[in-house]
Amino acid sequence: MAFAEFGYNYNSREQRLNSNIKTLYHQTDHDSAQKILNSGYMLKGSSGLAGGGIYFATSVHHTNHKAIKKGVVLRCQVKLGKVKQISKYGDYNMSFNKLSSEGYDSVLIPRDNGYEYVVYNWDQVEAIGIENDDKNSSLSQQDKKYQVTKKTVDDMVKGKSNVKLEDLDIEDKHEILYNLLDHYPDLCKN
Repeated sequence: MAFAEFGYNYNSREQRLNSNIKTLYHQTDHDSAQKILNSGYMLKGSSGLAGGGIYFATSVHHTNHKAIKKGVVLRCQVKLGKVKQISKYGDYNMSFNKLSSEGYDSVLIPRDNGYEYVVYNWDQVEAIGIENDDKNSSLSQQDKKYQVTKKTVDDMVKGKSNVKLEDLDIEDKHEILYNLLDHYPDLCKN
């Protein structure tokens, strides 16, 4: 196999990718969204906080803070594989080659306004649908989800929630923290 000649083990990469798949969100303009859905391919950008990659948010709401092109939020199945967490300030020199030489398949950036995942190959992404199209929605999905999340946080602050933090994954905890900071800043001061 040609990949093996260069020390690249395709099977182990596939196994890693298939072991960690998440539903994530990517916002872009209407024309680009249609091209992605029609072709089945999402191509990486030329630059970004973690180099030229394909960037995703963990919620529809968080795509607003991250997107350069806006209008349509795509819901995607993203094969993250082994994830390398970098600082919130990024690594502008990150690339597929650098990442794979370290044994990783994707990047996680813990931003102040939500987690951001980055992959570098189209084969790690399947766009499975439109989550929000601002031309066709008076109250977008992101607003509906945000209200639900805010209500959950309101209930937690008031002691009316059955949610246990130990039962939540890191992304849910981050979403709760984001909403606390956004809506209850006095509770979060030192």
